[in-house]
Amino acid sequence: MLRTTVEGVLASHPACHVVEPADKQAPLEGQVAEIAPDMLIVMHPAQDNGPGRFVRLLLSRPALRVLAVTSNDGKAFIHWLKPHVIEIGELSSESLRAALAQTCTPRQMEA
Repeated sequence: MLRTTVEGVLASHPACHVVEPADKQAPLEGQVAEIAPDMLIVMHPAQDNGPGRFVRLLLSRPALRVLAVTSNDGKAFIHWLKPHVIEIGELSSESLRAALAQTCTPRQMEA
């Protein structure tokens, strides 16, 4: 039922074209490289949708979006890489330290 819902929504969107993978057992990285989609939809019973789940795939294709749907409970998550920018303002030792404190862990600050 979830699959039907997702495919129905995508089919009605003019910018979407649903493509079935040729081999559902093949690694996602290979399939994505071959098809080169803008968005990958993954339906899986696992509820592991933490930020690291698709990191290798997203690093290899930074513009890709992954819609992960958990078939057990019907929840969905979109994974993507997002650039972050912090404005430091006028550069000074204090403003640089403050910006680094926002972006680095204590261990990274020691380096």
